[in-house]
Amino acid sequence: MIQVSSRVGCTVIGVNCCYTSQLDSRHGVLLGNRDGDKFTCFDGVVLQSDTNAADNILARKSDDEIPRFLKHSVAKKILLERTRKFQEQLIKVVEVTQECWDAVFGTITGMDKPQTLEPKRKRTSKVNQRANHQQLTLFDLG
Repeated sequence: MIQVSSRVGCTVIGVNCCYTSQLDSRHGVLLGNRDGDKFTCFDGVVLQSDTNAADNILARKSDDEIPRFLKHSVAKKILLERTRKFQEQLIKVVEVTQECWDAVFGTITGMDKPQTLEPKRKRTSKVNQRANHQQLTLFDLG
């Protein structure tokens, strides 16, 4: 590897590779599922798994919390904590978005008031009632 990097003019930097293939490279959290060459993110986006892992390795180069020789169990705790914080932020965003939606569209459409699809008054035709009564009596065998 060193020979190739010297030929191309690159430097080799070692990083901690724990969980790089299991992280969502867009958010850096342990939410998603790797299946073969596909990595499905928590929001349904599908990434190529090798590209996703390579992006995580590149990001790990500047990650001060996870140095190269950190135990994988400690790295996992750090990543789980990041994932927990990310999920909390998502929940807050959803709550704020729902409040904004209700504030804006609730007043415009009257969504805060109960609505019914029933007609305001029921009108039945007396002609129809008589016709129905006559049909019932025609078939009454008693």
